[in-house]
Amino acid sequence: MALQGINLPLAFTGQETIRRKVFQKFNIPNSDLDDFFGGPAFLAWSRMGNFHRWGGPLPESWFDGQLTLQKKILARMYELGMTPAFSGNVPAALRDIFPSAKITQLGNWFSVKSNPKWCCTYLLDATDPLFVEIGRTFIEEQLKEYGRRTSHIYNCDTFDENTPPVDDPSLGAAIFSGMQSGDENAMWLMQVKR
Repeated sequence: MALQGINLPLAFTGQETIRRKVFQKFNIPNSDLDDFFGGPAFLAWSRMGNFHRWGGPLPESWFDGQLTLQKKILARMYELGMTPAFSGNVPAALRDIFPSAKITQLGNWFSVKSNPKWCCTYLLDATDPLFVEIGRTFIEEQLKEYGRRTSHIYNCDTFDENTPPVDDPSLGAAIFSGMQSGDENAMWLMQVKR
């Protein structure tokens, strides 16, 4: 990629380790996180909030191995001049820990037959103050784990293959506020499908 001039690749490896550390700081036990993360073959859909737990839970060795691998990936990307956020998808247990938080359940995605064991991930409303707090913690944890060497560009695809609960620009502003609270120079990058 670097030889073709691509200098901003996505670097999602190890993301579950960062998310787990963040959610643990908000008192979510590992048993509830086991129900949140999808298995290795299904991480793309799990990260998008399309479903949860499918193919999981992830073993402890997965978290450790992916974190180690991501550090190697980032080191090589930096050598080649390449530089690599919290989306709002949360474990169901967050509702019990923060009962006044604005948390909604997303709709059924494709083929998981509305089974709550797999489908209908929960989304923390970006306008809720807890969103900014978790967003800041996510950025801080990521910078602590991977180092302060950053482009300040953060990928956050909150509604990839899901419908936003409102059509209001304040939602995007609130999501960006979560990024800026962890990195004042943050820039938001969002993928788009055609």
